[in-house]
Amino acid sequence: MSKIQPMIDRGILEEEPDGMVYLSTKTKDIIAALQGDEGIMATLKRKATDEADAQVGFWTLVFMEYTGGASTEEIAEAVHTLVGWHQGAKETRLDEWSMQLRLGEGWK
Repeated sequence: MSKIQPMIDRGILEEEPDGMVYLSTKTKDIIAALQGDEGIMATLKRKATDEADAQVGFWTLVFMEYTGGASTEEIAEAVHTLVGWHQGAKETRLDEWSMQLRLGEGWK
């Protein structure tokens, strides 16, 4: 089983028929609410030792808000998966934009 499958099963991520994986609408709403809360974001920045630590903290909040609670092992696995998925998705988007720009298709 893919490490992403439990996130899909919980509804945190959604898989399209073509195999692409996206954040669910509920997850996007949670992210928007967290990012809109200046107090939470300031606390994350203050407590994080670096950007990677801030990402782990952020995705932990997203997972906990979505599920309402979980075991330490579930949280660790979920956050590891979400951080990895987010980084992979970001790199894929950068690669796609780079290719479109090289082919002259990025601004049409």
